[in-house]
Amino acid sequence: MVIEGLRNANPSPPAPLPEGEGGRRPGEGIARLNVSFCSRLGLRSFLCVLCVLVVSLVFCVTPQAQNTTEATKNYHTLNQGMQVSFGKQVAPIFQAKCAGCHSKTANMGGFILTDSESLLKGGSHGKAVIPGNADESRMVKMLEGSIQPRMPMGGQLEEQEITTIRLWINQGAKLDQDSLTIETLHEPEIPKIKPAANLSPEIGALAFSADGSTIAAGGYGEVVFFEASGRKVGKVTGITEVVRSVAFSRDGKYFATGAGRPGQEGEVKIWDTGPDFWTKPATRTIRAHKDCVYAIAFSPNGKVLASTSYDHMIYLWDPMTGKEIKPLKEHTDAVFDLVFSPDGKWLASGGADRTVKLWDISSGKRIYTLGSSTEGVNTIAFHPSGKWVAASGFDKTIHVWDISGSEPLEVHTVIAHEEPVLRLAYSPDGNWLVTSSWDKSVKVWNTQTMEQARVMPNQHDWVLALGFSPDGKKLVLGRYDGSLSVYETTNYTLVGELLEPAAAMRAELEK
Repeated sequence: MVIEGLRNANPSPPAPLPEGEGGRRPGEGIARLNVSFCSRLGLRSFLCVLCVLVVSLVFCVTPQAQNTTEATKNYHTLNQGMQVSFGKQVAPIFQAKCAGCHSKTANMGGFILTDSESLLKGGSHGKAVIPGNADESRMVKMLEGSIQPRMPMGGQLEEQEITTIRLWINQGAKLDQDSLTIETLHEPEIPKIKPAANLSPEIGALAFSADGSTIAAGGYGEVVFFEASGRKVGKVTGITEVVRSVAFSRDGKYFATGAGRPGQEGEVKIWDTGPDFWTKPATRTIRAHKDCVYAIAFSPNGKVLASTSYDHMIYLWDPMTGKEIKPLKEHTDAVFDLVFSPDGKWLASGGADRTVKLWDISSGKRIYTLGSSTEGVNTIAFHPSGKWVAASGFDKTIHVWDISGSEPLEVHTVIAHEEPVLRLAYSPDGNWLVTSSWDKSVKVWNTQTMEQARVMPNQHDWVLALGFSPDGKKLVLGRYDGSLSVYETTNYTLVGELLEPAAAMRAELEK
């Protein structure tokens, strides 16, 4: 099929203007200049006015340019006898204006166009490209607006860009002869921006070893280890970006981290523990998620490691081999936290889809969905007895369900903070629940009555991570300003600072 708009590199003539009131086209009166007026005005003045009117009319009917990419300007060199180059003329359009929503990471509408197989396969509505028939190709219909919503959603393609894609499809939607994959397309890249000053990285994750002898605190690209006494003993580095979760297995065999690049890949690293294990590289590295890993957790017997991510997925791994056991997929949005029940039979997960889901580990099936939260769920915890599961997040409310009966029953709903809740954790004896929030407060709650028992003062920044020692005598808080503090749990008073805050440096940077 010949696309007339490509002949001689000239665009097609504009469509006739619609009829206006009284059967006259809009602007028709401009062309009907009064002869007596023209004669009085004089020929030179008349010509000047005419030029102004013509230029104004041209700008009124000519569409404005919309950020044509340099590569798509090759459109103007095409003619009906030339084969469109996918790599030089079509792929740059996709890269600049489509790949952000239709990459392996975003995958909107189930349609991916960053590899050739997925591009020609189509999405959840079927094939997007029908080689040789642009008129019936869903891609063209959505680009032109005959199927809504019109794409791209961030702004329409220019006429010559759509025409180029049309011609490519009508010519058979061929890839360049020397390319078996779409090498000219790539996943959107996130720029690396260096900080203007040296700042202590946020402490976004912490964990005690099972025997309570070691504390691990995750920052940016590293995890720092302390003895229970507070002495720093070492660190591991080489982790991809922010460490969002750390975990020791209860049997003492493994230590793991969850991290990764937002919008690109998730990373789980596993170390076989032993004396000074932090001096050695990770034993296994798992790259499976399509976004950064938000949470990891070992089963009580240490035989399963669970991970979850912004990509909506949960995976179960064998920590000994690093091999996948099974995926758990029923969340419809980012999953922010997960935790095993004390007996290891269940896994609880929660995320941006405003639900808490309970999974049977042996079968991998979801057994319950707890949907009481009105906003996204940030944090989940099982009571040590296994009877209750608590969750909280953006609705600022603590929800507690009794799961010991035939059906889960919500037994407590408490508005806990003035801002979203970041973390919560039960004390090992099950008597207390501790929460932290964007409002920079940390509160302690009686688990029987869910009444507030105390507020821990002087939190100078968000508490992103918190954890009790196995004996319950210490509570450690990690903050956004890079500080790491230890409290005793009789009166919840501060007993030591493992890492000092970077508040002074932040204040200097913000001047």
